[in-house]
Amino acid sequence: MKPIAFVRFFQSRWFLGFVFVAIALPLLYINLRPETKSPSPQSIGPVATPISSDELVLLLAKVDREGWTPAYRQEYARLMTEEGNLPAVNALISVTTDLTLDDLPMMWRLIEDALSQRDWSTATTHLQQILQLNPQDARASYQLALLLATDTPAEAIPYLEQSSLSAEYADQVRTIRGVLAQFSNDATPEDWRTLGLVCMDLVEWGCAERAFSAALVIDSLDWQSYAYRGYVRDQSAGDGLTDLETALALNPSGLTYYFLGLHYRKIEQNLQAARDVLAQAYALDPTNPALAAELGSTYQESSEYAAAENWYSLAVSLAPEDVRWQRLRAAFYADANFQLDQIGLSAIQEAYALAPRDVDILTSMGAAYFWLFDREQARSFLQQALTIEPNNPRTRYYFALQLEREGDTQGALDSLTFVVQTLGPDAGFGLLAAREIQRLSR
Repeated sequence: MKPIAFVRFFQSRWFLGFVFVAIALPLLYINLRPETKSPSPQSIGPVATPISSDELVLLLAKVDREGWTPAYRQEYARLMTEEGNLPAVNALISVTTDLTLDDLPMMWRLIEDALSQRDWSTATTHLQQILQLNPQDARASYQLALLLATDTPAEAIPYLEQSSLSAEYADQVRTIRGVLAQFSNDATPEDWRTLGLVCMDLVEWGCAERAFSAALVIDSLDWQSYAYRGYVRDQSAGDGLTDLETALALNPSGLTYYFLGLHYRKIEQNLQAARDVLAQAYALDPTNPALAAELGSTYQESSEYAAAENWYSLAVSLAPEDVRWQRLRAAFYADANFQLDQIGLSAIQEAYALAPRDVDILTSMGAAYFWLFDREQARSFLQQALTIEPNNPRTRYYFALQLEREGDTQGALDSLTFVVQTLGPDAGFGLLAAREIQRLSR
C-alpha cells in the first residue's frame, strides 16, 4: 500500500496554528511533520460534512506538534464516528504505516462497519492489516478465511488452519474445510450452494451471501441460489425481496414461497401478505411441519389464536416426535395465555414429557402455571429453567412476574431490567418488560 503524498499548504507552523485556532477550518489541515508516518486525514480527501468541533481542532493541533499516535487515532475515530463519518477513518487507516496493537479496537470497528455495508474489499484490507500486527489473531484469521473462501478458496486454507488453533473456531473451520475439500477443480454452482448452506447453518450470513452470488455468476438462472440469497439478505439487514421474486419467477417452489412469507412477516410486517404466501407454500408441500408452524406463528402475531392453534397442532401431528414443533406450540399456549384451563396445559405437558430439560419448554410450563395461579409449580419450573440457562430473557421475564406476585418488587424490576438491556425495549419480551418496568415504577 503506497501512502498518499503529503501536501504542504504552508510551511509556517505559526500560520497553521492561526488556521486551526482563528479560522477553525480543519478540512484544510495538512500534517507537516516529516517524521510522522500517518498523514493527516485532510490530505486524503474531504470529509462527509464540515466539522467545527473544538475537540477536533485541538486534536489536529496536537497532531501537528507531536505526530499521529494510536491514542490520537482513537480519538479521531471517535470524533468521526460521532459525525457519522467512518469513511474518513477508513481513509486515514488505509494509508497509515505505523499501526500498533493499540489500534485494534478501532480496526475492528471499521471491519464490522465494512461487513455490515457489504464492503468486502475494505474488510479484507483491514483484516490483513490486523494480521500484519498479530499473525496469530484467530478471529482475524477466521474472518479473512470466510472472505477468501468465496473468492479464492485455496488462499483461505492457511487462514483456516491458523484459526483452527483456537477452540472457539475449531468446529466451524472443520466444517468449512470439509466443504472446500469437495470442491471441483472448477467450482460449480452446486459447490457454491453447498458452501452457502453451510455458512447459513453457522450463521455466517456474509459468507453465505457471497457463496450464493458466486453460484449465480456461473448460472444466472439458478433459482435456488436466488431464493437462498434473498433469505440470507433478509437476515443480515439487507433486502432480499428482489432475489426472492426472481426465484419465484424462475420456479414457483414451496421453498421460495416460504422465504417470501418470512420476508413479508419479518421485514415488511405485512401479516396478510405473509399468510397468503405461506398458504401457497403449504399447498405445494402439505406434509412440511415447518410451513404449518410458520403459519401458526403468523396467525399468533395477528392475535388470531384459534387459527394459530390449528396450524401449530397440525405441525405437531406431522412430526409428533420432533421437539421443535412441540416447543413452538407450548410457547404459543403459554405466551398467549390461551386455553390453558382446557387443552393448552395438556399440550405443554406433552412437550415437557418429550424434552424435560428443554429451557423453552420448562419456561412454558412455568408461565402456564403462573397464569393458572399455581405459585409453587410456577416457581419450580422457572427456577429449573434458570438453573440451566440463567440469562434466558423469556425465562427472566416470567420469573419477574412471579417475583412481583410474591411481593418482591425490586427483584422483579432487576429481572425486567436485564430483559430490556438484553433485548432492547422495542419488541417482543423486551417491549413487554419495558411496559412492566413503567407500571411498577409509578
